[in-house]
Amino acid sequence: MYTFEEIEEKFAAAHVRVCGKDDLAGILRIAKRDTTIDLLSSEFFHLEGGDHGWFDLEMIGPDGAKFFAHNALSSGTGNRSGRDRQTLHFASVHPNILVMDSNGLDANRHVAAVRFHIEGIENFFHYQYTEPLDCFGMSEEARATLLDMRYNPEQPKDFAAPDRVFIVHELGEVLDFKVEERRYRIWMGGNGGFGSWHRIRYRVFPIAAISFDEPVTIDEALDRIWEWRRFFVQLAMQHLSFEGIGFLANHDDRAAIGSVYLPNTDRRKRERGYYELHPAYIPLNRWGDRERLAGAMQTWLKRDGRRRAFRARLDRVLDNMNRRMDQMDLVELSAGIDSLNELDSKTKFPSGTVDAMVEAAGKAAEGQKVGIDPGRLRGILSQLQRRSLAEKMKELGRRAMPDADFKDIELVVATARKCRDDAAHRGAVSEQREAHIGPAVEALASMCVAFDLCDAGVPRRTSNDAQCFWAIRFRDAVAELKRMQAS
Repeated sequence: MYTFEEIEEKFAAAHVRVCGKDDLAGILRIAKRDTTIDLLSSEFFHLEGGDHGWFDLEMIGPDGAKFFAHNALSSGTGNRSGRDRQTLHFASVHPNILVMDSNGLDANRHVAAVRFHIEGIENFFHYQYTEPLDCFGMSEEARATLLDMRYNPEQPKDFAAPDRVFIVHELGEVLDFKVEERRYRIWMGGNGGFGSWHRIRYRVFPIAAISFDEPVTIDEALDRIWEWRRFFVQLAMQHLSFEGIGFLANHDDRAAIGSVYLPNTDRRKRERGYYELHPAYIPLNRWGDRERLAGAMQTWLKRDGRRRAFRARLDRVLDNMNRRMDQMDLVELSAGIDSLNELDSKTKFPSGTVDAMVEAAGKAAEGQKVGIDPGRLRGILSQLQRRSLAEKMKELGRRAMPDADFKDIELVVATARKCRDDAAHRGAVSEQREAHIGPAVEALASMCVAFDLCDAGVPRRTSNDAQCFWAIRFRDAVAELKRMQAS
């Protein structure tokens, strides 16, 4: 499986020919958002996209490998005169998804399994796979055994003075669990080795994979890895870019992998600074916590159906909140919290109560000669059974931060709600509240992360009894809000 950077280097410009159309050929240029396929033909051609305009395109590269462009759009179509006044027809194709070896797809262009690697994923699986051993004071017997393993007696050697030995422990599977018709696995891969006579290089890294009981479409396969990625983004509370994605046409781990390239995905490097991703602040990332981590992941993923809207909005905020301050983040978080029906009050009006209130309100309006549609009255009065947004925020905070002072949660909710109302209804937050936006977003996002993760079984402290990122950021944001309130 190639990484995105390796694909950009290997396929910076490749000659391609469209399958089934020998006269239609061109150049594939891999350049992030500027990735294009420039096609040229002496015959008129039309790239069928249907009513929506999107289409798929299979091509053959110079070495016979088949490339597959999915969800592509064409632009710049036209014709021009070529040599000998021959009319040449051309088009520029902009793919949304590129599979660099279509052998990773089955005959129906479906996916049986998908693998991926995200930046910084090793922080979530902080295991000691490499180990240095000091040879100082080693017994002569141990030294002789080591040299016997190291050297071929018939091969000449310069000298034999072991100083330090580096061990790479056996790499194996870390997690394996199922959610509905999907199997989730994580195992360790490694690369590197003896770089030269003067350098040793080895890297161990986790590989995540999802296999499907029945093959799924390309879009669904990518949607599932984006879903799983949100779990890691919540733990880190920052953007984590995909570094590589691969498709498999069957469940054989030795099968050909179709490396995927996403020209339009956000691939900025993760943030550095005060809240830089570090394994010390990630829970369940030690070897002995593997089963608890698998259980928490499994529970979290099972709830994606009813929490998808909430998680998608939270994910958008976490992706960007470390690099800029935006009042619309509070609108996003508020909409996400409001979508959580599980935070609604369990109280229900007795049968007929709403009808009675509608009738009474209608009579009162009629007495005041005010014409109000009974349907509007019913809609408004029915909402009295639901919690308000502010009440939902407080309930979320109470569940997310049980050890926090409830006055701190009320401060966060009051600040976030005022800024959100200004942004949603007035278009901008007042100058007096502008400075409150940053800490309000950070505190409310921390509450959302803690609610979603801890509810799935993620502990509130790490294996080293350190606070997790969401607790640290909530504490700092509340302290800043209190400082501004006091000034």
